Amino acid sequence: MDHPIGKGIILGASVGLIAGWFGMLPARALVLGAVCGLLAGVTRLLIDRRKRKSGK
Repeated sequence: MDHPIGKGIILGASVGLIAGWFGMLPARALVLGAVCGLLAGVTRLLIDRRKRKSGK
């Protein structure tokens, strides 16, 4: 998987499940982690597009 959004979702969900070990509800931790990963992936994608557009 080479797309930053997919990587972000997988990584965020994994970190969310680890947070579930420390008292958070596992389903809630998974969803919140996936949402944060999605936002991080979108941010990374937009930064890459901006760099490519400016020619750097």
